[in-house]
Amino acid sequence: MRVRIYQINPKRDPERRLIFRGWKEFQQQGYERPPAELYDQVYSYWTKATTPEGVYERFNLNQPANYRGRSLSPSDVVEFLWDTGEHSFFFCDIIGFQPVEFDAERK
Repeated sequence: MRVRIYQINPKRDPERRLIFRGWKEFQQQGYERPPAELYDQVYSYWTKATTPEGVYERFNLNQPANYRGRSLSPSDVVEFLWDTGEHSFFFCDIIGFQPVEFDAERK
């Protein structure tokens, strides 16, 4: 399966209202989903990892040499894309991951 990682671009969140924040803080600020316009896709790769936790481990303990994003952190979004064309998104929370809706095409 393919995995894509999205991270908030600090230039689009200059007051740091959302970057490195947990899902609860997003909701308290009125967001029902992460605002895709703040995010950049920072990596895309094929993997055998089947859980967000597996992706988290890979990008915090053993990052690929060509990875240019920061360590996976709260506010990041992980997308799983299956060969069937289906996909799902997970928000990296303070502890664990939350399934979320995310419009990766919206920029």
